[in-house]
Amino acid sequence: MTNGSIQALTMPKWGLAMKEGKVGEWLTEEGFEITTGEEVLEVETDKITSAVETPHNGILRRQVASSGEILPVGSLLAVIAESSVPQEMIDHFIENFQQNFVEEEPLEEDLGPQPQSVENRFGQDPVFETGRRGSVSDSAPWFSVVT
Repeated sequence: MTNGSIQALTMPKWGLAMKEGKVGEWLTEEGFEITTGEEVLEVETDKITSAVETPHNGILRRQVASSGEILPVGSLLAVIAESSVPQEMIDHFIENFQQNFVEEEPLEEDLGPQPQSVENRFGQDPVFETGRRGSVSDSAPWFSVVT
């Protein structure tokens, strides 16, 4: 996310299952110049601890996240901008980002075909769709699908 010469450094997503990360140690202090690919801070997940690299050149104007804070993927960690950008613009950028931030919806796992209830002369039993394109086959003439 950018706003002219202001860039956001956000919580990365390092895997399909990653939903949040714990902010670790800051490796760069506010006010220091950073270049693309430079490690800025450490983030810990349930599987790994790794350094977050900046995708932008500029000055680390604000560390928004604090060490130890657990934040969802996409959360604002820091603001990168040139020294000529007024502090009020940085404040406005952060406020706007926080107000418009929407946490990523978790992906639903594909659990495959869901069982259907069918009736036979002995009552209802779950039947799994094992035929072509997830359909009930072979035994279909013996059962009627209950909806």
